[in-house]
Amino acid sequence: MKEKVFKNMNAVYCMALFTIWTVLEIFLVPKMKLYMADETVDILKETVIKIIIWFIPSVFLIIHFNNFLYIKKDKLFECKSALLKYVPLFLIFAVYHIISDYVRNGSVSVSDSFRLSDILLSLTVGISEEMVFRGLFLNSILKENKNNWFAVSVNSIMFLLIHFPIWYTSGLFVEYIVSGSFVQIIILSLIFSWSFIKSKSIIVPIALHTFWDLLCWFL
Repeated sequence: MKEKVFKNMNAVYCMALFTIWTVLEIFLVPKMKLYMADETVDILKETVIKIIIWFIPSVFLIIHFNNFLYIKKDKLFECKSALLKYVPLFLIFAVYHIISDYVRNGSVSVSDSFRLSDILLSLTVGISEEMVFRGLFLNSILKENKNNWFAVSVNSIMFLLIHFPIWYTSGLFVEYIVSGSFVQIIILSLIFSWSFIKSKSIIVPIALHTFWDLLCWFL
């Protein structure tokens, strides 16, 4: 009975998250930016709002329905595989961004739009998104289906879809789809998901996700 309740609540939360986030990105954020500075809106959206809508509900479901997860809550924040094992991935991320920056600008330099608040944003985004997509969604799919590829694929599609609203409001949706840039999100999701499965810890994907986002803002 409790398992059925968890499945229902998980499904409801998933639909609610996608609906609320879409409405927020497409309708509310543009209106907020009419009255507040873009930086202020970004901080509110990626910290306060994301913590309320993403982080807190996912933690609640993880704690209260722990028995129906592949990796239990008491193991979730352990890191049996030391982060040092994933240093090559961090280096690959760094090299990729350095090369991309050089190809775009002919040099490598700190982005003019980089702000100190971006460090905070990269951390809150990494924690919130990984708690939802790996700590909760992937974790619950893995419990029901032992086919890792199926679980990771479904999770990657979900992770891709949650990016659609921001691409739409920024006018990049068609460009990203036509150019194939959306594939980058799928690849990142695969990396975060497999690091979660292999390490059996949410710490690794959070660290990787945070580092990637920080590089996006920094370069």
